[in-house]
Amino acid sequence: MVHKTISLKTVIAFCFLIFTSISCATDDDNQNDTNDSSQSFFAKVNDVDYNPEFISGFETEISNALVITGAMGDGEQIQIFLTSTTPVGTYDFADNTNITIQAYYQGTDGNANDVAAFATSGSIVLNSLNTSEQTVTGSFNFSGIVPNTGETFSITNGTFNISYEKI
Repeated sequence: MVHKTISLKTVIAFCFLIFTSISCATDDDNQNDTNDSSQSFFAKVNDVDYNPEFISGFETEISNALVITGAMGDGEQIQIFLTSTTPVGTYDFADNTNITIQAYYQGTDGNANDVAAFATSGSIVLNSLNTSEQTVTGSFNFSGIVPNTGETFSITNGTFNISYEKI
């Protein structure tokens, strides 16, 4: 019998593909766009304001994976991955023992290996996570390096206040 180990980045990448497909499918009905005043997501990407056109959150009922996304609609997006059972607190993205929390930045459309970076440093502060009302708030900052190009991204002053859907 052959056993294969699946890396955290492989699992997150798989979740990313699933949630991106789902979020793109729901963008057309404007359920999670920034016109909803109860939703907010902001950050600075390399010191430039990042005000996403689309804000979404999804939780999978099977794994309790919660994905928070701020997307521009052209492929550029910031995603934060955690679980719906994550306690309120501060978490370090560089802590390799904490495999349930991760952040990701992707530039405009292109091969993800050329325009995307997972967080290698930084942190997230989870201020509230209300599973009965399906809301989550917090702040974040992180840096990452694009594998193929070596380009670095610095995400600062990040904040979110969103309602999420169970799928």
